[in-house]
Amino acid sequence: MTVTQSRSKDRRAFQVIQQGGSPQDRVQILQVNKARYVVLASSRPYYINRDRPRSLATVIDVGNENWITEDWIRQKLENYRSADDVFCDEFLDGVILIGGTTLLTISRDASHYLKSLGTTWVEISDLHAAAPTPGPGPYLASGGQLLEVHRLYDDTQGAFIAGIVPGTGASNDQLNVGGHLIQTLSVAVPSRLRESASDERPFAGLRIAVKDNFSIQGIKRSLCNRAFYELYPAAQQTAECIKLLSQRGAIVVGTTKLASFAATEEPLECIDFQAPWNPRADGYQSPAGSSSGSGVAIASYPWLDIAIGSDSELSG
Repeated sequence: MTVTQSRSKDRRAFQVIQQGGSPQDRVQILQVNKARYVVLASSRPYYINRDRPRSLATVIDVGNENWITEDWIRQKLENYRSADDVFCDEFLDGVILIGGTTLLTISRDASHYLKSLGTTWVEISDLHAAAPTPGPGPYLASGGQLLEVHRLYDDTQGAFIAGIVPGTGASNDQLNVGGHLIQTLSVAVPSRLRESASDERPFAGLRIAVKDNFSIQGIKRSLCNRAFYELYPAAQQTAECIKLLSQRGAIVVGTTKLASFAATEEPLECIDFQAPWNPRADGYQSPAGSSSGSGVAIASYPWLDIAIGSDSELSG
């Protein structure tokens, strides 16, 4: 494992940890203030106009504006801060403006305001470029590329079996990154700024956790049974009900624990995988089942929007 320090200004310093063991053995973890972020080798790179030193950057969609004022940029950034838990001001080292007209201009006051926030470079996207345009939000700029970042949250309640991140094509990768606490996984969540809800994609940007008895392409199911997990390969396709949610814009961030084979189990009976910790009372109450992980996850984590469970017969 290697640790490097990147620094454009003292308050812009961030730590990059490169380690093997998770998708394609090429995961980068950034430490930004007290939060951790992951940059994935499988993420699609976007291309910017100039090679940049490795730095944190934010893409801002200016819509149909052609004159960017200080008031406009203040309001836009305030909207970013309130809407997104992945974005923070440290990602303003670089700013890329997309959209607008061919006459897009930044006022002197707006430039001074960005500089006061620590911005060291600003780029107006090439409207005539053939390459895909990145969505709004935080990125890692490296050379001439922008790489998507996801924020890491620790599964402190033990609700998840695995974190999931996008793989190549329609497939997915399991994220093998531990949390700060012993026996704790990390779950990676994307920026909420990337896409806005529409009639075709009403669930755009919603983060969902899926009970580990549904198939997710590229991911091995466990049904909370070690023998089952070791015996069967990764799923070749995603369950239709989960695929429908994804087509409508929802983003699967992980799979959750359940009673083994979806049969009733109390915590003392959970042998292969420890039962999730109930967020209520002293934490030692039974989380019930069989969708215990999904129930605990949605009750515990404000960074999660939806948790999928199932009802076989008389589920708790």
